[in-house]
Amino acid sequence: MNMETKNCPYCGEEILTAEKRCKHCGKWLDKAGEVNQKKLVECPFCAEKIEEDLEICPLCDESLTKEEVKTASFEPKEKIVEKKSTIKIIWSVITFIVAVLFLILLKTGVFGDLINNIFDSSQSSVNEEYSLNDGAEQSEQTQNNLITRTSIAGIEVIGKTPKEVKPNINNALTWEYIEEEDGQPEGYLIKDGEYDLLRFHIYNGEISAVEIYGSALSTADGLHVGSTAGDILKLYPKATVINAEFGEYTEINGIFYIFDSNWDKTVGDYSNSEHSSIVNKEIRIRSIMIIEQ
Repeated sequence: MNMETKNCPYCGEEILTAEKRCKHCGKWLDKAGEVNQKKLVECPFCAEKIEEDLEICPLCDESLTKEEVKTASFEPKEKIVEKKSTIKIIWSVITFIVAVLFLILLKTGVFGDLINNIFDSSQSSVNEEYSLNDGAEQSEQTQNNLITRTSIAGIEVIGKTPKEVKPNINNALTWEYIEEEDGQPEGYLIKDGEYDLLRFHIYNGEISAVEIYGSALSTADGLHVGSTAGDILKLYPKATVINAEFGEYTEINGIFYIFDSNWDKTVGDYSNSEHSSIVNKEIRIRSIMIIEQ
């Protein structure tokens, strides 16, 4: 047996000289062990080099049957190459312009504001579709989404019984009873489909507190779920935060704002006290609470 070897002209691996097919890459070889390569010709459509006798160009997918090629009109190769070069130049220019615009937006801070606006709109898109009150007459349109110390959307809730409040709540919203558990009082969760909007805390049969989760409701100064600690700081430069067991919060004009923070990312610095000025301005408001006082 002839045990002479040589390198495969395709993959470079060592194979027997008598092999007709490389056992490594699977390419076929002729009797001499050379590449079984067909003659290359130029595609009349895209001007690229392809194997002879193909029926369809593998690069531009044009039919290469004799009758169709005879009747086709071709552009000179120079013109085809010129078109390709022009397209590459245009694409490079567009990429460069996009990169420059991105750097400008990033440097000026506009890009960060744009991301925040997208976040805010995604937070509020679900809640904009519901109306909390059930068509009750309001003196002003803004009353429909206003949070005060005792009311939401023009509906007095603090100190009222659920029975008194329910007729004023949109019938399309569902009430889910929550039993007293882990120190939390009993109450009702008001939902729009699968989304939590409000939670009524009940004490001695009356609503003693309301926690608001939906971003469609806002206070008179425009703060809502999804606003940042920085937004509060702009309105109230001396605002401070408190680190409580249930999380960080700040109290302004009798309304409590609870932040979406955690142990490794907090709004304030509590190294010396449970109270702190606002340090991290990017953390957002998770919920707003009004409490009987």
